[in-house]
Amino acid sequence: MPGSKPPTFAISDRYGPSIDPKLMPLARDLFSFDLELLRRVERKHASSSDEIRKNRAVPRVEEIFEIRQQWQDIELCRSQFSQSYVQDKLFIPVWVEGLRIVKEALRNNHVSGNHMKQRCDYMNILARYEKLACRLRDRLVDTARQGLLTNEVLMSTQERWIRLDGLLDEYHDTYNDHRDEDTSFAPRIAPKWSVQDCKMRMETLIYVIGKKFDA
Repeated sequence: MPGSKPPTFAISDRYGPSIDPKLMPLARDLFSFDLELLRRVERKHASSSDEIRKNRAVPRVEEIFEIRQQWQDIELCRSQFSQSYVQDKLFIPVWVEGLRIVKEALRNNHVSGNHMKQRCDYMNILARYEKLACRLRDRLVDTARQGLLTNEVLMSTQERWIRLDGLLDEYHDTYNDHRDEDTSFAPRIAPKWSVQDCKMRMETLIYVIGKKFDA
């Protein structure tokens, strides 16, 4: 509706210029993670006995509904991702909160005593996150080979990946630190990407692909 306020999480081109079609695969992979974290935050707020947190969950539920509506339109080709979605850092606060919730849940589960169920839960989550992370890594390389990995796109992805590192490290440390003698060590599969080695990773991409990025 003309003049209406855009949603908090505007991902479709109804709220800005359309994405370059060649960036659509990357946008889809990023969205898989964004929606995962948003759902985790929403579930935590909704299940809390804290009335303040429950009240905070109300707008989150509305935001998730709006995001799903936008995503459905994209899936049905009624709209496309906006270019700003792969360039902005709109979802980073959700990642920050999601990581905090994960750490809190892991600390609480340490004292629950249900170790077998915990191990299964941790491994299922690890497998899902690492599969998504490896797919996103491959997508970044493909994007760079096409000359589409601009600084804006790379930095937006990096901000997510820094939090992803935290998520994966928390799950791996928890699983491996609490395994018994009959349980094998679970090595991390997904690549790491932290603030300290970001420059090195960019230079590696430049070397492998033979593409220079703006400073």
